[in-house]
Amino acid sequence: MTSKTYTVGPNIPFEGKYPLSSCDLQVPPVFTCKAFIYSANGHLSASSPEAQGLISRLQDSLVSFLQPPSPGVLAYPQILGQIVKPVDGARPYIAVKKSFSIQFKVAHKPDIEFSSLHHDGRFAVEAINIADFKDGLDRASLVNLPDVSHNFNFQLTFINGGFVLLAQVAHQITDASGFAGFIRHWFQRVRDGPPTHSQVENNPQVFLDMHDKSRLCLEDIQGNTKALRKLELAYKDVPAVRKPVAIGNGERVTKIFWVSAQNLKDLRTTMQVESTKPPSAFQAVVTLLWRCITRTRLTPENNSPSSMSRGFLVINMSQRLSPPLPKDFFGNSATWIFADLPQSALLEGKSTSAINAIQKTLQEDTEELSLQLTNQFISRRMQAGVFPPMDLTGNDVLFNSWEHFYPDLTDLDIGLGNFCAMRRLTDSIVPSLVLILPSYGRRYQEDANPCQYPGGIEVQIHLFASQMELLQKDPEWLHYARTI
Repeated sequence: MTSKTYTVGPNIPFEGKYPLSSCDLQVPPVFTCKAFIYSANGHLSASSPEAQGLISRLQDSLVSFLQPPSPGVLAYPQILGQIVKPVDGARPYIAVKKSFSIQFKVAHKPDIEFSSLHHDGRFAVEAINIADFKDGLDRASLVNLPDVSHNFNFQLTFINGGFVLLAQVAHQITDASGFAGFIRHWFQRVRDGPPTHSQVENNPQVFLDMHDKSRLCLEDIQGNTKALRKLELAYKDVPAVRKPVAIGNGERVTKIFWVSAQNLKDLRTTMQVESTKPPSAFQAVVTLLWRCITRTRLTPENNSPSSMSRGFLVINMSQRLSPPLPKDFFGNSATWIFADLPQSALLEGKSTSAINAIQKTLQEDTEELSLQLTNQFISRRMQAGVFPPMDLTGNDVLFNSWEHFYPDLTDLDIGLGNFCAMRRLTDSIVPSLVLILPSYGRRYQEDANPCQYPGGIEVQIHLFASQMELLQKDPEWLHYARTI
């Protein structure tokens, strides 16, 4: 193995402070880590002209974003900074100093075969050893580098038959939606070069608005909604001292399942018979997995009519506000809502109770005021040290979707190799997390290329090992999905 570490800094060093919103402050100090996997014809070494060209384009395009925001300029200064928590208890912020730079490691590991990362074109997360593609990018290592950004780092690793670009961002500065917007803009510049004057956004204010968090920093939103009352009631059940939702006993495992385009259609058709209105793909998958995961947890102690389960849904507020935030708003703008049902209702022969509960929650609890009040309430409790009432190690499940983050495969083209898959590789595994992965606009397409997105959807599921074993044997789940 050979490797080389570069530092990427702005052409004109600058200093700045950038606020964090109430949404940002709800997020634990973890990284959102994505691995973009590319195949390449023949042997491609890090020293080849093609590879060197990609390395230069990745750095040059990144440098173009390292400047303070200004009208008509697409900038991401926050990725250069570090999060500062004032000793006086004031609101934390992102600080950029003139000495700061971003670490970019390039590695050549020809002993890793591209074929080892996948089976028949399906990239299982257990086949991707994160240590191979993330040298020195753990939080502990970065803390020891005082002038290197702790907010954003990346590594490009050339292997035999392809390469992997791993990019990670501190979750507290942006959520997966904002990170996806940054990735799309970054890869476009890697592929096409800097925009010409005629390609610059017609409204120069939009690039400034992408960083405007004022509407997510409001401290005294007034009102009362059903969603808020339901949340207040849920918090009354939270013990005075409890562990964060990510802590629990038992070995946690991650699996990716594939639901083909035809099976997805069949699932929605089945659910439509039982629902009051046609369900979306997200609603159908949530309902099915809520039921199936609940079955994996049945014990004599909790298998009673009084046992309740909550299905938590991550909701991005940015496009639900009026007017909406810019499409590529850079920051955290998500909160969560939930539907709750007795486990007995979830486990009935039909999914009627579950699908109707999900649809009702998404209809009633996602209005602007409800989401703002929910976000404010959760933020205040978090600041007081009260963790959300999510029993993710027990009866509850957390659902999220990244399906539409990259509308087309072209969004992942960087001018070398063929994009195959994006994989989410996290610092820690949150139990009971269900994540629909990006489909790149190809949900209802089938591709004969073994290393391209196959159509349908991919669902990444995090569970305790014993529960995952049961899920992989569940007849209802296996009727629609298969393990990658």
